[in-house]
Amino acid sequence: MTARAALLTLPAMALLAGCSTVEGWFGHEPARPQPVVAPAPPAPPPPPATQLNLAPAGLDGRYAGTLRLSSGAARTCRPARIPASATVANGQVAMNLGRFGSAQGTIGSDAGANLTGTELAGQASFSGNRLHGQVQRGTCPYDIRLMKRAAR
Repeated sequence: MTARAALLTLPAMALLAGCSTVEGWFGHEPARPQPVVAPAPPAPPPPPATQLNLAPAGLDGRYAGTLRLSSGAARTCRPARIPASATVANGQVAMNLGRFGSAQGTIGSDAGANLTGTELAGQASFSGNRLHGQVQRGTCPYDIRLMKRAAR
């Protein structure tokens, strides 16, 4: 085979050997494109923020008094008075009504709290050494009248 014929057959031999260029035949690989990498998954959301104690200072302690049936309540609402106590600590209020249930709430910076619990729900607020507000027990409205008895 002549030198010219050998030179003309090199590209054909390179293609048959799986090389796309003559340089590939002689050990020089052409630059290959970088593999496509999937984007990283998004970062997980941060954990929920913890509840900050926004309650005004000086509310912690024990409160005692009664829930009194509000004026205008239906005649079927009983009892007219329910003994109640509440414990306030770290911006939380927990009200105990004995056999009539309980309620809890978080005290806000306005010294108010939404109360929810077993058999009742309502709003309460603190003023000086008093805890007052209104709750619903079923369809019966009660006024909250508690006084601070002891600091915590």
